[in-house]
Amino acid sequence: MDTRSAKSSLILRRTELSWMCGLPPVPCSRPPTWSSTTSSRPNSQITAAAKLWDGTGGFVFTSSSGVWPDDDDVTIFTETTPTKPLGENPRTDKLLQAEQATLAAGGCVVRLAGLYHATRGAHMYFLKMGEVPSKGDSLVNLIHYKDAATLSVAALSSGFKEQTFMGCDNSPVTKIEMMEAVYASGRYEDDKCTFTITEGNPGRRMNNNATRLLLTWQPEFASFQDFMEDYKAGRVDI
Repeated sequence: MDTRSAKSSLILRRTELSWMCGLPPVPCSRPPTWSSTTSSRPNSQITAAAKLWDGTGGFVFTSSSGVWPDDDDVTIFTETTPTKPLGENPRTDKLLQAEQATLAAGGCVVRLAGLYHATRGAHMYFLKMGEVPSKGDSLVNLIHYKDAATLSVAALSSGFKEQTFMGCDNSPVTKIEMMEAVYASGRYEDDKCTFTITEGNPGRRMNNNATRLLLTWQPEFASFQDFMEDYKAGRVDI
């Protein structure tokens, strides 16, 4: 969890005894930029969190698909696709160091694609911008917040150690296709956006079939379009 806020810190103080006595399954999620506000290195923070784990259940760090390179030659990204090298990007380095510390402690890593729900995600950012300096036909990979949560729980309870999983819906969409699904839902008034760049990276295609098989897990929302259909019909609230 991200413990920088006053509310989170208060919760931790109130449950100090539980932390001192050790914990069963431990999920750990921090923003990629967290170490910009602290002198601690990401790997030392993860190691400290792992020491609170009592060894039962699992220890999971939720990372990001941003650790992979933007490589035009890689058509499908899976759990075993090589990451960017350390030293190439400061933000990526923080995630990779945290991943390494997690695996060294016997924990598991869950690399998540772009998170979204009805009112949060890339689609909301694009609507807010109006004119988006990005390539409209480039691909994005997504996973609903609810599905990311159920995947993390599955990893925590799986019994696996030192394993890297991937969280995505296996249905990459172009940015234009994503926004067309938003417009078709009729739930966002008349707000629209335009993409102003025609050249650039085509985006990646993520596939997490290995994760699904290992964890016996499937997302509730098979695609962003499926979610928007349910949102349009009122079958989901967020």
